[in-house]
Parts: sequence; structure tokens; C-alpha cells
Amino acid sequence: MADQAFDLTTTLTLNTVSQIDALGQIVSHHFMVTWFAGLFYLPRLFVYHAMTDHEETKAQLRTMERKLYYGITTPGGILTVGFGLWLWLGYGLQ
Repeated sequence: MADQAFDLTTTLTLNTVSQIDALGQIVSHHFMVTWFAGLFYLPRLFVYHAMTDHEETKAQLRTMERKLYYGITTPGGILTVGFGLWLWLGYGLQ
């Protein structure tokens, strides 16, 4: 039983660096998904905006477009590029 505990502790210690690398990749992919979700949904909002004749709906769509672009898509893109550079330059991923 003591040998199993020692092996588990040694394994966890040796895998700490690879876990940090994996965490960076997961975070980077999370922001990439956020960025691309915004990129795919934004044109749909533009189509809805172009097709409607109601001023109230146009105002609401403008607000949605602005919030999506500046609140979700742009920060997601910046963080994706930042984490990607961090992984590439900091850890030498090729």
C-alpha cells in the first residue's frame, strides 16, 4: 500500500509541468471557441439588421452587434492570440 502512495505522489510531481502546459492549451482553445462563435454569429446579426424595417428592432440589433463585437469577439481574439503566442514562444510548441 505504501508503494502505491509513493508512486502516485511521484507521478503527480512529474506530471505537474505537463498539466500546466495542458491548462494553457485548454484556456487558449476556450478563448478560440469564444472568438469563432462571435465571428460566426455576427454576420447573422448583420443579415437580420439588413432585413428588418422596424426602427426599434434595428436599434436592438445595433446594440447586440456592438456588445457581441466589443464584448465577446474582440477580447476572445486578443486572448487567443496572446495565449497562442505564450504557448508557442514560452513552451516551444511547433
